[in-house]
Amino acid sequence: MKMFKEVVKQQRVRLWRIGHIGLFIATMIFGVCYIAEINRATAKGYQFRELELSIEQLDRAVSKQDSEIARLESVSRIARSVRMLELVPAQKISYIEELAPAVAFR
Repeated sequence: MKMFKEVVKQQRVRLWRIGHIGLFIATMIFGVCYIAEINRATAKGYQFRELELSIEQLDRAVSKQDSEIARLESVSRIARSVRMLELVPAQKISYIEELAPAVAFR
């Protein structure tokens, strides 16, 4: 009977150790996975910030292009271009009128 109690006690101690070792290993695995996920999220955050900066730069470039287009399309610019190209106003403007409505076959 004494041997049986010692065997049972040894098995309990062994199971207790295995349980704690398993818990330790599971904790380490979850810890490593957590750290890996945090690193991945941080890297994505940096990429996101770089893309935001790129968008801001592109928005500024578009704004500059819009102002350049407005400058080139301005009336004073066109008037200067007309003088430089020696264009003259049209004297007689004739429009073509259609006689019948235009239709097409399907």
